[in-house]
Parts: sequence; C-alpha cells; structure tokens
Amino acid sequence: MGVERNELLAVAASLALDSLAGELADQLRRAGVPAILLKGPATRRRLYGESERRPHEDIDLLVPPSETARVERLLGK
Repeated sequence: MGVERNELLAVAASLALDSLAGELADQLRRAGVPAILLKGPATRRRLYGESERRPHEDIDLLVPPSETARVERLLGK
C-alpha cells in the first residue's frame, strides 16, 4: 500500500506541474514571449514506453536569453 500511495503522490505532483506549465506557457504567450516547453507528457511519450512511469519534479521552459529579465518580472522574481 505504501508504494501505491507514493506512486499516486508522484502522479499527482506531475499533474500539478503539467497544469502549472500550461498556465506559465499561456502567460508568456499573452505577453508575447516565445517559449518552448521541453518536458512533460509529450516528451515522456516520445522518449519512453507507454508503460514506463516517469514522474517529473520541475518545469523546463526555453525562452530567448534576451527575454530573461522580462520573464523574471512576469514570474515575480
């Protein structure tokens, strides 16, 4: 039961990050900042088998270096 719970927590955390990634990508798009999401379900499906679980713990968005300061302001950094 402990493994199931840990797996469920990992899946829940990954789903929360996926949702946040979508929100961030939308916010950047609305601000006119080009961005590419580098991780997430699409990458997992492309690189790994369907049955392989690959929970993730972060979000990787690629933005042009010239937009770094603007992105930091948008993110409240």
